[in-house]
Amino acid sequence: MGCLCGHEDEEGHNGAHPPAPAPAKDVFAENRKCRDVLFLILFVAFWAGMFYVGGTAFNKGDPNRIIYGLDSQGNLCGQKNAGVNGTGGPDLSNKKRLYWLDYRDIVGGNITRSKRVCVADCPANSTEFVCAYNGQYETDYFNMLSIAGKLNSALGSGPCYPVLLPTVSVLNKCFPQAPPGLTAFVNGAVNASAAAPSSTVSANATVDFEFVASMAANLSKNKLQAYISDLIKAWLVVLVCGVGGGVLFSVLWIAVLRFCAGVMAWTSILLVNAALVGCTLFCYAKAGKLNGQAIAQDLGRDLPAALNPSTEDRHVFLVVAYVMTGLSVAMLVITGLLFRRIRIAVACLKVGSQAVAAMPLLMLFPALPFLLLVALLAYWVAVAAFLYSAGDIVHAADGSYSIVWDTTLRYMAVYHLFGLLWTWQFIAGLGYCVVAGAVASFYWCRGDRSRVPRCPITLAVKRTAWYYLGCVALGSLIVALVQFVRLLLEWVDRKARSVTGGGGWLAYVMGCLRCVLWLVQKIVQFINKNAYIMVAVKGTGYCDSAARAVALILSNAVRVAAVNTVGASLLWVGKVAVAALCGGFAFLMCDLPQYAQPDRPAYLSSPLFPVLFSAVFAYFIAAVFMNVYEMAIDAVLLCFCEDCERHDGDPQYAPPLLLTALGKAAHKETTVVPSAPPALAPPAPPPTAYSYSPSSPGPLQPYPPGVPPPMQGGWVAGPHGSMMSAPHRVQAGQGVYGYTGR
Repeated sequence: MGCLCGHEDEEGHNGAHPPAPAPAKDVFAENRKCRDVLFLILFVAFWAGMFYVGGTAFNKGDPNRIIYGLDSQGNLCGQKNAGVNGTGGPDLSNKKRLYWLDYRDIVGGNITRSKRVCVADCPANSTEFVCAYNGQYETDYFNMLSIAGKLNSALGSGPCYPVLLPTVSVLNKCFPQAPPGLTAFVNGAVNASAAAPSSTVSANATVDFEFVASMAANLSKNKLQAYISDLIKAWLVVLVCGVGGGVLFSVLWIAVLRFCAGVMAWTSILLVNAALVGCTLFCYAKAGKLNGQAIAQDLGRDLPAALNPSTEDRHVFLVVAYVMTGLSVAMLVITGLLFRRIRIAVACLKVGSQAVAAMPLLMLFPALPFLLLVALLAYWVAVAAFLYSAGDIVHAADGSYSIVWDTTLRYMAVYHLFGLLWTWQFIAGLGYCVVAGAVASFYWCRGDRSRVPRCPITLAVKRTAWYYLGCVALGSLIVALVQFVRLLLEWVDRKARSVTGGGGWLAYVMGCLRCVLWLVQKIVQFINKNAYIMVAVKGTGYCDSAARAVALILSNAVRVAAVNTVGASLLWVGKVAVAALCGGFAFLMCDLPQYAQPDRPAYLSSPLFPVLFSAVFAYFIAAVFMNVYEMAIDAVLLCFCEDCERHDGDPQYAPPLLLTALGKAAHKETTVVPSAPPALAPPAPPPTAYSYSPSSPGPLQPYPPGVPPPMQGGWVAGPHGSMMSAPHRVQAGQGVYGYTGR
C-alpha cells in the first residue's frame, strides 16, 4: 500500500478504531516497489528502434535537399546533378537559391507541384523577369524572346514570369517583400484593366492584377518588416511585460485564489444566475408577456426602447423565454443543491494554493519537462527531415519528378511518428507524477508545512524515477495509441476524399468517428491524469491506480464535477486576465518617450506587435503556472476522496480548510481513539499493566508494578479481552484493560 495513505489496521482487532496517523517523517516510509517494469522495458526497446530509424535516416538522407531544395525537374540547387539514369545532369553549383516563378503557387499551397527554378541570387528588382529553364538551364533570356513571347510572359503565361515583388533569401528560398508605393501602382493597373477589358490586357490579366493587389494591400509600405522591426526595437517591452509580467501576475493570481477563491467563485455563480434570469425576463418582455407600463410605474422611469415588445418575432421570443425559464430554474436548483460541494471545491482551490506556496519551486519544475520536449521535438524534426530526403527521385517523361519512398522507409516514418506521440505523453506523464507526489505529501501531512518532508519535489522525482517509470510508460502508451488512431482516421479520410470528392454518407460517418475518437481521447487523458495521482499516492501499478481513480471519481462524481467546473472557470479567467494585464502594461510602456517620439532610435511605428507578443507570451506563461496549479487541485481532490473513502466519510488527514468546508473540527494528534463504554454498563476495573509477546497472542502476564511501560509497539488488550495493535503507550482511563511493550 502506498505510504501516503498512512498505516493500515492490523487484522483481527475486532472493530477497534484505526491507529493514529503516521507522523510526517513516516509518510513515505512504507514499502514501495517498481511497477509495470515490462512496459518500461518495452519503452526502452522502442527507443532503441527510434535510434535505429534515426541512424538509417542520417545515413540515407541528403541534407542538401533540405538546405537548398529541388527545382520542378528534381534537380538539386547548389550541386552538380547526375541526371536521369546516370547521364550528365545540369551543374547548378552556382545557383543555390530556389525561386518560385508563380506566386499563386505559394499562396494557394501548391508548393510541391509549382514551377520553380534554381537561381544564383534572389531577384530584387520588380522590373525583372525570371524564365523557366531553357536547354542550357538558363533563366535570364527574356530579352531574347519575340514580341509575342514577351507579351505572354507579361501576362503570366510564360515562359518567363515577371518579378511582381522583390524577393529576399530565407534559408536559400526566395520569398517576396513589398516595396513602398506598390499599392498605388497596382490599384492603378487594376482600375485600368477593369476600365478597358477589351484592350491588349486580357481578362486573365485582370484576375492576376487583382491577386497582386490583394497581396500588396497586405504587405504594402513594408508593414510586415515594420512590425518585425518594432518587435526587435521593443524586445525589452516583451521581456518585461510578457515574460516578467506573466510570471508576476500568474503568481499573484494564485495568491488571490488562495484568499479570495470563495468570493470569486460565488460572485461568478451569482452573475451566471443573474444573467440567466435577466435573459429570461428580456425574452418575456420582447414576447409581450410582461406589463412594461406597470414596471415603469414601479421603477418611476420609462423602460429602454429595447425592452418594447417585438412586432414580428413574438412567438420566437416566447419559445426562447420558456427555454430560458427552464435553464434559469435548473441553474438555481443546481446552485442550491451543490452549495456544500461548491464550498469543498473552493476549499480544494485554497489548499492547492497552500501546497504551491509551501513548495514554490513546484512552479519552476515544468521547465524540466519543457526542455525535454524541446529536445525531443528537435531530434524528431531532424530525423523526419532526413527520412523525407531519403526517398528516391523518379523522373517522368514530361520532365517532372516525384519522390518515392520504399516500404521500409514508409514503415520507419510511421514508427517515428508513433515514437513522437508516445514519448511526448511519457514526458508529460513524468511531470504529472512528480507534481502529484509532491502535493500529496502536503495533503497527507494535514497541510502542515512543518511536517512536510524536506525537499518534497526532489523526493517525488526520485520516487517517480525509481518506481513508477513503468506506470508512466503504460499510461502514455494508451494515450499515444488513441492519438495514433485519430491520425490514421484523418489519413483514411483524406484518401477517401481524394477518390470520392468528399460529401455523402462517407463524410458523415467520418465526422461521427472523428467526434467519437476525440471524446475517447479526452476520457482516456482524464483517467490517465488521475491514475498518475493514485500511482504517486498509493504506490500501486497503473491498472490498479486507474481502477481506484475511476472508482473514486464515480463515487464522488458531483464533488469532482464541482471542483473541475469551478477550478477550470477560475483558471481560465486567470489566464485571460494575466494576458490582458500584460498587454495593457505593454501598451503603456510603448507610450514612453523612447518608443513614442519619432526622433528616438527605438521609435515604434505601431505598438501592435509588441503588445500582441507580450499578451501571447503572458498567456502561455500563465498556462504553465495554471496547469501546475490545476494538477495540484486535482491531487488535493483525489487525496481528499481517498481519505474520505478510507475513513468512512470522516477524513483524518484533510487540511483545516477542507475540514472547515465540511463543518468539522480539525483532528488532533492522538495515540488511541477513546472507546465509549456501553450504556448502563458497570464501571470498568482500574487498568492493570500486562506484558505480552508482540509475535503472537498468548496469556497476559502482569507487568511489574510501579514500572512505567515502554513506548514501543506491541499488543494491547482491548475492551472485553479483545486484542488490538498499539504503536504507542496506552494511558489509564481510555477504556483499555491493559497494555504491553517490547
